Amino acid sequence: MKKILLLLTMVIAGHSFAEAQKNISGKVTDQKDGAPVSGVTVSVKGNNIATQTNAQGDYSLTGVPNNATIVFSIISYKLKESKLSSGSVLNIAIEEESKQLSEIVITANSIKREAKSLGYATTTINNAELIKGKVRSVLNSLQGKVAGVQISGSSGGVGSSTRIVFRGGTSITGSNQALIVVDGIPIDNSQTDAGDNLNNQVDAGNRGNDINPEDVESVTLLKGPAAAALYGTRAANGALIITTKSGKSLKGKKSEIILSSSYNLESILRLPEYQNEYGQGGQGAPDSRENFSWGPKFDGVTRPWGQRILDSQRVKPYVGLRNNVKEFFDIGRAVTNNVSFAQNNDKNSFFLSLNNVDQKGIMPGTRYNRSSVKLSGTSDITDKIYSGASITYFRAKGDLSVQGQGDSPYDQI
Repeated sequence: MKKILLLLTMVIAGHSFAEAQKNISGKVTDQKDGAPVSGVTVSVKGNNIATQTNAQGDYSLTGVPNNATIVFSIISYKLKESKLSSGSVLNIAIEEESKQLSEIVITANSIKREAKSLGYATTTINNAELIKGKVRSVLNSLQGKVAGVQISGSSGGVGSSTRIVFRGGTSITGSNQALIVVDGIPIDNSQTDAGDNLNNQVDAGNRGNDINPEDVESVTLLKGPAAAALYGTRAANGALIITTKSGKSLKGKKSEIILSSSYNLESILRLPEYQNEYGQGGQGAPDSRENFSWGPKFDGVTRPWGQRILDSQRVKPYVGLRNNVKEFFDIGRAVTNNVSFAQNNDKNSFFLSLNNVDQKGIMPGTRYNRSSVKLSGTSDITDKIYSGASITYFRAKGDLSVQGQGDSPYDQI
């Protein structure tokens, strides 16, 4: 009789224990639009049972005690708790949370500080803003995004340099450009020229334009003389702090692959108004008068024109040619392809990027090609010691346009 009572007691206890725990599942969605939310941590309050939602927002938990409280948490959403009912399905809608975070900026030697703690003006532009227009130059992509910053190109040719000045010029003879610092290393942003004389120069660009915008995590602009305290007299006109991406840039992800491609077209916006009433003066003018800017008035009479034309005994009507300057220019195009791979774990991170820009200019016969490779990695040796290395290789070449009073651009074709 005692054995029967003991057996019944064990069966009842086992049944009660089975009822005390159960398996639950459900789906987590956004309260605003009903879209599934992935990466939500689903845990049992006061217990170590936890999981995360998948890409469809689904989750499942095993061995959950009855009447347990289930906690749903993820960054940018409000924490939500729900008391477990008698059912085994628990669907939850979570509400997005907007919090004003303290702005962090990068200063000297890649030191991070709160913007409100600085004694000088700063502006930070993130990667999403830089790559919106798919501009080949990270400097040109800043145009229109920062107040008090003048960004101008030296010419409209392919691969041309870009000049960046904060709050206007301060020197007549010296450089007024802001100092560019990439990952703590100052770089020279002066224009590179090539040519055989002062009247025949080629703008071969500057190093600030070599930086791939897709590799940039953020750009911080330090304005005013106070920024010179960080980098010395070279930053007297301000400093442009560029922080490139690394595996540490991943937020809540272990790995990421990004593929991007863009195709841009460009054309002449407007031209100056040209007169079509008088011909060219100076050497070889139709009226043979020299040292005059304008020649005689167009009369439509067929006559020899130009020294080379005279040599071949060719003639043509002496008339003005409208839109002949506009028809000279081509439709420019730029093709940009980029692929990057990033990986991050608790102690190590890795980033690799490949980029290529192929640009055909509006000037006939001009072309520019730039390829770049960036590789970086970090490793946490201890809690207080870490190491990191980064290397970037650029290769740019092209048939560039001539500036000044050189030969005809057609001679480059």
